[in-house]
Amino acid sequence: MAQFVASGLTTAVPTAARGPNVYATTAVQPRIIEVGVFSTVATGFYVALQRASAVGTKGAAITPIPVTDAVQPAVTTAATTHTADATLTAPPIRYARLVGDGAGVIWTFPDPGIVIEPLTTNGLVISCPSGTGQQIAFYFHWIE
Repeated sequence: MAQFVASGLTTAVPTAARGPNVYATTAVQPRIIEVGVFSTVATGFYVALQRASAVGTKGAAITPIPVTDAVQPAVTTAATTHTADATLTAPPIRYARLVGDGAGVIWTFPDPGIVIEPLTTNGLVISCPSGTGQQIAFYFHWIE
């Protein structure tokens, strides 16, 4: 089983239902083992990790980086944001408040990780429930 990481920076999270994301495809059921989120602004805000049951429209794609097998391409898709709201489930899987530039959280998930069922509409989104305009650095680490 290969492991992959997708990381990036947001310029501004536009709404609570848009944010960095990873989605399964019909060909793979990814298992998320770690997610990191770090503030790049002085203002405090909340971040959440939520399941998505509908994609909305994904923004700029991120090319996943192989961690354990340099020749196997990732099948899971990742993006820096959404350009139309995703449908997020409640409550969040994880929730945190980040206060100050550089504040962050690393969420780890024991085996088997967070399993995303193999449908293109199923995924995980880092959302900012406390408002818009937040800037974050982030990464998703998963197994396929």
